[in-house]
Formats: sequence, C-alpha cells, structure tokens
Amino acid sequence: MKSLYLLIFLAPVIILAQESSSPCISNIGNSSDLGLKTWCWADNPLPNPQDPTEKTIVFAGNTIGTDNECNVNQVTNEGDELRFYLNARVPSPQSWCNNAFNMRSEISTRPWQVHHPLGTEEWFGWTYRFGEIYVADPASSWTMFQVHNGVTGLTPQISLFINNQFQYYNEGSLGEIFVYNSTLEESDRYIATGVILKKESP
Repeated sequence: MKSLYLLIFLAPVIILAQESSSPCISNIGNSSDLGLKTWCWADNPLPNPQDPTEKTIVFAGNTIGTDNECNVNQVTNEGDELRFYLNARVPSPQSWCNNAFNMRSEISTRPWQVHHPLGTEEWFGWTYRFGEIYVADPASSWTMFQVHNGVTGLTPQISLFINNQFQYYNEGSLGEIFVYNSTLEESDRYIATGVILKKESP
C-alpha cells in the first residue's frame, strides 16, 4: 500500500482520481476531521523494527494505528509502501495474544470511535499491490478492507473480501472481490464485483 486517502463530507461532491504517477502529498488528520486527508508512507513512516511485546503502534502524528493478531511486525515499512504480512507462524505469535497463530494484519484511522452526524459520507481510496507469491486461497476467504461502526462485537457495515472456492453457494469466482453490506437484507448483502485479483505480469 503506497498511500491512503480518506474524504469525509456532509454534502455530495465529485472526486476525480489522479493518475498513479502523480506525487503523493500528505495531508493527515484525525478520523473525526472533515475534508480530504491523505497519508503518504514515505512521509509518515511506521517505526521499524517494532517491539513485539506491544499490541499496537500509533504513528503518522497519532492519526494511524496498527491492529494485529498476534505480532505488530506483521505491518512494516518498505520504502514508500506499507507491507502487510500474514503468516500463521512468522513472525512469532506473542504471549499477549488470545490466539497461538497470526490471523490479522491491519491499520486503522484514529480515533477508532467517531460519532459523525447522520448523513455523513466517507470515501476511501488507496493504491496496493500483491506479492509475487500471492495465490487465492480456495479454502478461506479474507477481508482486505472494512468500515466499522466502532462497536466491538458488531459486524462491519461495509467490507471488501476475497472470495474462496466455496463461499456463498458457489457464487462468484475464486479470488474475486466481493462487497459485503451489512445494512441490506441478508439475501442481498454479498455483491460480486467481477474483479479477480491476479499478480502483475513480469
């Protein structure tokens, strides 16, 4: 992930995406702030290496925090990118974790709990790439993005996840991005996008 964009607004607007070759200019802010916020990881580096006894690392002027199970070094800086690495045993799961294996590698905007006025809209954008060894897991789906309401134990309102071979009555394709919208009726919550993640050609 090279950059993260977050736009919060109270009235409809149209945003035109810039070309990927455009320079990234940081404009960080708290998750409760209105307006465009941009995080460029070259300008807002995550400290490396990190103390694995810590549960989370806060950086970028206290506006971004890591959230991992079960080692904070699952998220690292590599130049102008953040690297998210998820392997059950590497790095070693830490004793503070409730699990004996790694299962989450995330960042989130801060503060986590924000009470936006009713009708507030949020737009998110980011650039990302997958490593050369990436293959879709036929047995397990996984979530790559979510918008959470900030209440522990409740399902995120919106998420993007990668479909497995047998997910949701064989609808969609292996490796396809699905949108999950928990605000809809149960039968309408899973929306196939037709986008299948593949590694870049050499």
